[in-house]
Amino acid sequence: MPHTRIIAATRHLPEKVVTNRDLVESHGFPFPLEWFERSTTGIRERRFAGPEETTLTLGAAAIRQLLQKTSVAPDSIDVVIMTSSTCEVSGGALNLAHMAGLKPGVAFDIAIACTGFVLALDLANQYLRGGAARRVLIVSSEVQSRHVYLGADGQHHKFAAILGDGAGAVLLERSEEPGVEGTGRATMPEQCRSVFRSNYEPMPEFPHIPPGKILYANERGIVSAFLRLPIEVCHRALAEAGVGIQDVRWLISHQPQMDMLEVIRKELGFSPEQHPVNADRYGNTSSASIPICLAELMEEGRLQRGDRMLMLGMGAGFTAMAHVLRF
Repeated sequence: MPHTRIIAATRHLPEKVVTNRDLVESHGFPFPLEWFERSTTGIRERRFAGPEETTLTLGAAAIRQLLQKTSVAPDSIDVVIMTSSTCEVSGGALNLAHMAGLKPGVAFDIAIACTGFVLALDLANQYLRGGAARRVLIVSSEVQSRHVYLGADGQHHKFAAILGDGAGAVLLERSEEPGVEGTGRATMPEQCRSVFRSNYEPMPEFPHIPPGKILYANERGIVSAFLRLPIEVCHRALAEAGVGIQDVRWLISHQPQMDMLEVIRKELGFSPEQHPVNADRYGNTSSASIPICLAELMEEGRLQRGDRMLMLGMGAGFTAMAHVLRF
């Protein structure tokens, strides 16, 4: 039976670095610098897109790097999936394909926030294992800085403090080598209003927040879901794969904020060395955080062929998904 193999991963981040001090002094963050010192997010800085940068320009740059690195023929990519909750246009995947000179048979978007990349990988695995595609390209690109309401009060200010911009691209192909070995999936629909964004009009519950801004409406609900669902899907994926934590070298997870990452790592039983993090440097880049992390691991030569990883995505909705897979 054919499997899904990761061929390459690349990342592209805006040049503009925004520190916590910058956020307070130059971007109108409504809390003093001391707030960050008391905060447990662990985020020191993040990247913000410049005036000429969009989800499409960031994503296209990541694709061009990937094509250059692999020398893969553009016409050999059968499926393009774009994950983004901040894309400026409908049909983002088609726009990216056009910008990068690709002509896939299938191109579509996923707008499910932080769980987007692992869902795209789930669908890519079905295309590849089912024989409908030879190669699938996933591009995750987020420009969240334009959707943060810096005048927010209460719990909404937390999003202004943790979100960042960036893009990552991952190329997968059909292979005889072991690939995805197990998957766990779960949703908590009753938390669908915990984090959301209305593009058309202010929400009645939050009339002071303009349309198009991200709302953090129910912190308690998110924390409750976060403490349960991600751990559940990881154990389901491990059980389906027939392996234990001791058989997994890497935990590659979405990067919400540092304190949450530590809770997950300890709960699952991984060491800090097994769980690479980038939230302290890039902030929460939503669906782009996992491909950015993969690209960094590959650039540093730390991820080796045959390594087994547990890949975990979780986020607003509330949704969670985990894969056990071999690199």
